[in-house]
Amino acid sequence: MKEYELQFSSKDTSSVDVGFNTLVAALSAFTSSAKYTTYLFATGQSATQNTNPSWLRSLIGFTCVFERSRESSLCFRAPTLNHATAKQFAQKDLFERHPNLGMDATSVDLVHLSIEELLSDQSVGDAYDENVLTSLLRFQHLRSSHKIELSIRPIEYNRSPYTLNFDENLFESCTRRSAQIPLPSRHIIVGKLNEIGHRRRQFLLDIRPNQKIIGRLSSSFDGLETMRTLWGHQATVIGSVHYKVDGTPRFIEADQVLPRQKGDDVFQKIPKPMNWHGTVLPKKTDGRQGSLDLSALIGSWPGDEPIEQLMAELKNLGR
Repeated sequence: MKEYELQFSSKDTSSVDVGFNTLVAALSAFTSSAKYTTYLFATGQSATQNTNPSWLRSLIGFTCVFERSRESSLCFRAPTLNHATAKQFAQKDLFERHPNLGMDATSVDLVHLSIEELLSDQSVGDAYDENVLTSLLRFQHLRSSHKIELSIRPIEYNRSPYTLNFDENLFESCTRRSAQIPLPSRHIIVGKLNEIGHRRRQFLLDIRPNQKIIGRLSSSFDGLETMRTLWGHQATVIGSVHYKVDGTPRFIEADQVLPRQKGDDVFQKIPKPMNWHGTVLPKKTDGRQGSLDLSALIGSWPGDEPIEQLMAELKNLGR
């Protein structure tokens, strides 16, 4: 366990009265941020509201510590990553990419890394997604409606290696990064099917040497038995690709996983967002994604058209 301090302050007064509702809202907002950030770091995928594995619950099982000397702050303890087994971390290169991060870190430290990256001018989006940004923006409402300042810092032998400041600079960055993340788009990807996790409905697709993409089976996918026969073989995956802020894929949410067919070589590549050239994409308000109207191409997805027809149409679009 490592200890942290949640500090409350006010620009108007020297003392701060924090109501129960405000305190609960602050704790809920940070627990949500820790949940989404930790799951993203561990798996490379976005958590849903119903994502609640036992190892994740243990890592965000914060414990309050009450001290008389801290009238305007709340101390709490956070479990270290040791409380989750290494096999839960699908991103095997997590600690290679973050050499200062070890199993003695906590979900609070992961939130710090997430905020650090989204504030950086060289941000690529490894450490945050829409869920993380949305959960951090919950502090904006707290700050404006309750007129309080919030920050969190580690308590380490009277020194603090960092402080999480939930301020306007953070909120502006969250809003800007959210607008920069490309919308998910439909793609067909071909590669070698590896590391199938049936319980977690996940897989890894090797596309080319040093090119991989994490896969997640959609709720409508019902071909788990077919997945068993395709393990270790070339497969064709059809689904929605979710992206990082720099336009690289984060994962594909697969609707179909099929044996690779002759002529599928054209899809053996890392997909790019549709109609995206490194600039901010406008958010659609009608629920459609990207500029290509897939419904006009294939009807109501996944449609009744043979997969051969769909593939032929998409190949023509890429010419």
